[in-house]
Amino acid sequence: MKQRLEQFLSAENLTKAQFADSINVARAAVSHIIAGRNKPGYEFIVNTMKKYPQLSIEWLLTGVGRMYKNTETQSQQPQTYETEEPNIFSDTLNKTTYQNISKEVTQINTKSSKVKKIFVLYEDGTYGEFC
Repeated sequence: MKQRLEQFLSAENLTKAQFADSINVARAAVSHIIAGRNKPGYEFIVNTMKKYPQLSIEWLLTGVGRMYKNTETQSQQPQTYETEEPNIFSDTLNKTTYQNISKEVTQINTKSSKVKKIFVLYEDGTYGEFC
């Protein structure tokens, strides 16, 4: 994910600090994700979805699909800001997404970390939560 986040920041011409400020998370959180020390948390993901609605969160988290939900860039799209929480209820799990998550979990488990919870975010703003 760290490479995709760097790619997005480059495409949007943002520094790590500007991005962190724009999604209202600590600058260190973004630096730690890019350095590979931490995985993104719920607040990071939701705030990114709200601030950058054109960004495909599935692409950011798993590498599946394209960076943007459509082929237009941010400068060509109107900026939208959501004031309500996105629709977050979904029981459906895409097979490709599941396979990618399984790979990520396997990588995490090899570092002696235990998985507590997995979130799967879909392009339509829904997510699945697995304990």
